[in-house]
Amino acid sequence: MRDVTEHRVSMSAVRPHDVNGPAMMIRELGTSPAFRDLVLATPFPDWDWLMTKEEMGAHELEQFESALQDPASRLVTLERHGKPLAAARVFLLDWDTRVLGLTAGRAKLWFRPDLNPGDAVEWLRRVKQAADQLGVELLDLKIDARVAQLAGPLRAAGFYLVDCLVSYASPVRGDGARYQHLIRPARAEDRPELVSLTLEAFSDPRSSCNRFVIDPHLGVEKAACLYTAWMANLLDGNGAEAVLVSEHAGKIAGYITFNTVRGPWQTRVAAADIPLNAVSSAERGRGHYTDLVNAVFSLAHERGCTHIHIRTQLTAVPVHATWARRGAHMVKTLYSFHAVPEERV
Repeated sequence: MRDVTEHRVSMSAVRPHDVNGPAMMIRELGTSPAFRDLVLATPFPDWDWLMTKEEMGAHELEQFESALQDPASRLVTLERHGKPLAAARVFLLDWDTRVLGLTAGRAKLWFRPDLNPGDAVEWLRRVKQAADQLGVELLDLKIDARVAQLAGPLRAAGFYLVDCLVSYASPVRGDGARYQHLIRPARAEDRPELVSLTLEAFSDPRSSCNRFVIDPHLGVEKAACLYTAWMANLLDGNGAEAVLVSEHAGKIAGYITFNTVRGPWQTRVAAADIPLNAVSSAERGRGHYTDLVNAVFSLAHERGCTHIHIRTQLTAVPVHATWARRGAHMVKTLYSFHAVPEERV
C-alpha cells in the first residue's frame, strides 16, 4: 500500500494535511536517511553537466533542506511501506506573480528512477492539489527529457506540455574573432528599442514557442508583460552583468546578455550564462547573431570564465546551429509542464 502525504512546512514540527498516511515531523523528514537516499537517487538534476556526483548530491540535499525550512511552501511525499518513492516541493514564484498578474508557482521534484507510472499519477495529482490549496493559478514544473516516462503520468494528473528547452555548453576560448557589424555595450537610450525587439522575439507565437506565449491561459499579453519586465531587469543589472548589441544603419539589430553563474562547481569552474538574446526578424540571416555570440565568448574569456551556457527553445534552429559552430555541445533538454486549477480548464 502506498501513502501520499502532503505537508505544510513550518520552522519546527508540522501538522500535515494527512491524505493517506501517518503524520511526520519536519525534523524526522529532514534527517531521515531514507529521504536523503531519495534525493540522491533523483536522476539528472539541473546543472548536472557542470557538477561532479558529490557536488550534485550536496546541491540537491541543500535544496531539499531549504524546502523544509520554507513556511510558504508545501511538501508532498509518496511512500510505500515507509520507503519514500517521490517528493515534491510546491512554492510560489513572487516575481512571476507580480509581472503576470496571477499567482504563479513551481513544483520541484525528487523521485526514484524506477518510480511506477501508476504511483506517479496519484502523487502528481496531490502535487497539483497542494498548488491549488496555495492559491496557485499557474503551476510550472520541469523534467529532464531522459526521464520522459513521467510525461504520461503528468498528463493523466492534469498537466500539459508547454515548452521544450535545450541547453548547450562550450569551453571558453579567446580566439580574436572578427566582426561584420558594430558590437557595443547597450546604453540607457537603447532601452525602448531593446524592449521592442524583445517583444517582437518572444511575445509572438509565430516567432517563439516559449511557455508563456504558448499557454492558452496566458497568451500574447501576459508574455509581453513578462518579457518587458525581464528585459528591464537585465538592463538594470539584475540578472545580467552585460548587455551587448549589434547595430545596422544606426539601429539595433540584435542583442545578447551575459551573466556569471555560481554553484557548487565554482571552486573548479567559472561558468557564464546567456539569460536572453534576440535578433530582429528583419535582420536575421545577416551575421548579427554570430557576431554577438563571438563577442560574448570574448567577454567571457576576459572575465576569466572557463565555460559558457545557453538555454534555448527547441524550435530556435538558427541558435542551435550558431552554438554548434562554436563547438558547443548539447548538455540537457527540459520539458516544461503547466497545470491550472480545475475551474480554469
